[in-house]
Parts: sequence; structure tokens; C-alpha cells
Amino acid sequence: MGNTGYLDAIQKELDRWTEEVSEKIKKHPERRPEFINTSGIPIKRLYTPIDFSGEAYLDELGFPGEYPFARGVQPSRRIQPALQILAGPRPDRAIRCL
Repeated sequence: MGNTGYLDAIQKELDRWTEEVSEKIKKHPERRPEFINTSGIPIKRLYTPIDFSGEAYLDELGFPGEYPFARGVQPSRRIQPALQILAGPRPDRAIRCL
């Protein structure tokens, strides 16, 4: 591909991001330890140009939970239930809000 320096930079950032996400996942585990598609192929947590090709990955897309938030604000790409967003960690508040 000819841009090994760029791919090395992505790998370095991916390693850093993976460590940070691992700590956050310890607090808020994912639904399953591994996700597999209907063909039986494991699905990675994050795909990067290392897996495909791309020129401006770090500048325009970045990592989940980090600026520019193109992949969402949660680093694990977890979607919060609407009531949790509305009331925070206390569901009794959500009922009062409704």
C-alpha cells in the first residue's frame, strides 16, 4: 500500500485505545464476550484501515468515544437506553420525569 508509517500510527493509536476501552468495559461489560455474524465469523470491536484501506482515518473518523465522535460518544459503542439518558443511573427519577 506504500503508507506503512500511516498504518503504524494507526496501530499505535489502536493499541492505546484498546487499553482504555478494556478498562471501561470492566466497569460496563458488553452483552457478550464475543460477537459472531451469521456466517460464524467473529466480529472485531473496531475495524480500521489496517483491516481495509483509507487515507484520513485518524483525522476524519477516529476512534469511538473520541473526537470527532463520528462513531458515537461511548468508547464501547454501547447505546444507552432512553430512560438512562433521561434520568441517569436512577430509574426512579425516570418514572417521575414521565
